Formats: sequence, C-alpha cells, structure tokens
Amino acid sequence: IILMNASHNKIFDNKISNHETGGITIWIGYDNIIKNNNLSNNEIGIYLSSSNNSVFNNSFYRCGIIVDSFHNEIADNTVNGKPLLYLEGHSDEIIEKEAGQIILVNCNNITVCHQNISYTSIGIELLSTKNCNIFNNTFLKCGSSVFLYNSNNNQITKNYCSNSDDAIILWYGMNNEIADNAIKNISYGIHLRASNINYVKGNIITHGEEGILMSGEMNKIINNTIFNMTKEAIWMTSSDLNVIRKNNIGYNKYGIFITGKYKGSLFNLIAGNVIHNNEFGIYIENGYYNLFCNNWFINNDKHVSAIYLDRLILNIWIMNHWDLLLAKFIQQN
Repeated sequence: IILMNASHNKIFDNKISNHETGGITIWIGYDNIIKNNNLSNNEIGIYLSSSNNSVFNNSFYRCGIIVDSFHNEIADNTVNGKPLLYLEGHSDEIIEKEAGQIILVNCNNITVCHQNISYTSIGIELLSTKNCNIFNNTFLKCGSSVFLYNSNNNQITKNYCSNSDDAIILWYGMNNEIADNAIKNISYGIHLRASNINYVKGNIITHGEEGILMSGEMNKIINNTIFNMTKEAIWMTSSDLNVIRKNNIGYNKYGIFITGKYKGSLFNLIAGNVIHNNEFGIYIENGYYNLFCNNWFINNDKHVSAIYLDRLILNIWIMNHWDLLLAKFIQQN
C-alpha cells in the first residue's frame, strides 16, 4: 500500500506479507490512520516520510517501522511480540525494558541498554536526536542494527551486531562516538555518510563485505580491527582531513580504498596502521596530498596500488615499513 499526495485515509485490518520493499508507505500525506494491521516478512513494515500520521495497534513480524518525519502518533504496536517503543520530544530517560524496536525522534539524553533486538527493519533509530547513549545491546538479523540520521553528540558503544545487512549507520551527524562494538557477519559494518567530526574507535569488525565506509571531514578512525571483508576494510570517498590511525587491517580484498569525485579524498593522515595479508594493502583510485606515515605493510599481495601513477606521486610517504618482498613495494595497475 503506497500513499502519495493522499491525506485523511484509514488503513485498517490488512494482512501484508513477503514484500521486498515496504508493506505500507506514506510518501506525502497527512492525518492518515494506520491501525490493526498485520505485517510480516517485509523488508520495511511501515515507512513514514510525512508528518502528522497515526500508527496504532499494528503487529509486525520480522519487519518494523522506519520514520523520516515528525509529529506522528505511534503507540500500542508490537514487533516480534515485543513492544515497539516510539519516543518523540522526550528527555532524560533510561530505557531498559525489553522492546522489539526503539525509535527516538527529536529526543535528548536518552539511554538505551541491555536490549536484545532481532529480525526488524531497524533495531534502534535516532532521528534528529542528541546526547544519547546506546550501549550493551545485542542485534541479530536486522536490516540495520542502529541508524542515526541528523543526530549529534551520541555514543554508540559496546554493542554486539551480527548477521545483519548493516550494523551502525550514521548519516549527516557530528560529534558522535562509535566505540568498542563487536560486529560480525554483516554486509556493511560502520557507515558514515556526509558526517563530520566523529570518533570511531576500538571496534572489531569481522566477516562481511565492507568494514568502515566514510564520506566526511575531520573524522577519527582509530584502533579498530577489521578482518575478512570481501571488499574494503576501510572505504573513503570524497573525504578530507580525516585521521586513520593504529588500525589492524587484515585478510581483506582491499585494506584501505581511497576514492571520490573530482580530486577525490584529500589531506588525510593515515598513520601507524598494521596492514597485512590483504589482496591490496592500499588502493588509491582518486586522492591526493594524503600523508602515509609509519604504517606496517606485511604479506599483502600488493602493498600499494593505484589506477594512475600520479595517485602515488602526489601523496606523501614517510617512514612506512615494508616486508621483505621488495617486489611488492609499490605496484601500479
């Protein structure tokens, strides 16, 4: 069911299952009521892109709600038999009671801990929310474990994310800390999109497609362990003035992949990393004036590779350590 430019409708008593996209989607519409529906095995149960709608007494099984709007009334819903907790405009609360999904909209200083959330579209969503602490939660087989949109000054720490499409996604956020999380068997580990001045440290990411994806400025990626990615351990696109330091990067296709539009990624510090047993240690598709300092390159098929020679020459290489296979020192495709 899709509503576009549609208001004052009632969607009652439907059974909607096995849709690859959304069960019920409101793109543009207000004062709609969604009530007493049973939604199961959809990628997204309900997607709300418009404000001032009501969602009451719906049952979700292996899906949930994604909210991209404000001033909605969402109450008395369940996800996998547990309460769906929706807070808007709340402050100074601690959430420990068991929930099937948690959505925080325009909230401040909320703590969410000790949750076990599985089989939902997004485990915990933060929309325009600040100063929150999400810690010691377990996520299993979610579309996304934790999703932050336009949210600042939050801490996402000591969570366990497994067998999900995405673990932790941060879009358009600043001054967030993502630390000491254990992430395994995922498509994408930690994704920073158009996000600046964030701190990603001490995470362990193993067995997935891509470990840390970043587009933004002045982020710090420090002391993470990233193993066994079928694509990139760290992927940077159009990212400037970031620090990638003291990470343990091994057994991936690409250790660090640098790219972006126009001049690519510029003026980043990549220092003190141990980059080992990868197909490509560092691959520079597009990026200049980055400083590579005091990194250890060990037993990679190709330590450093670039699409064009100037990608190597116009970056700065100082006091890096290379293993004894000198033929792998720097190779150009």
